[in-house]
Amino acid sequence: MATLSRADDVATALHPAAVSNSWGTGEFSEEAFYDGHCKLADSVCVQSTGDSGYPSGYSATNSYALAIGGTTSDWTPTATPRVRRRGGPPVAG
Repeated sequence: MATLSRADDVATALHPAAVSNSWGTGEFSEEAFYDGHCKLADSVCVQSTGDSGYPSGYSATNSYALAIGGTTSDWTPTATPRVRRRGGPPVAG
């Protein structure tokens, strides 16, 4: 966790429009200690919510982050590609 937070700090120092993350873990009691790494003055901190649905895990639950939902794709070579919407049936992709 500390290494991922340092990576956010390094990226933030470059003043990008957004810092995007696609990692997560279960909820834990020390989240507030790490939340500040997404408290950015001139960038947006984007966190993936993953493919498992509700509830999402940390880091998508960081109050300073913009949480973006995930999808699960099925790219079976003999079938029409389908994208499964969270909580819904597959739709043609």
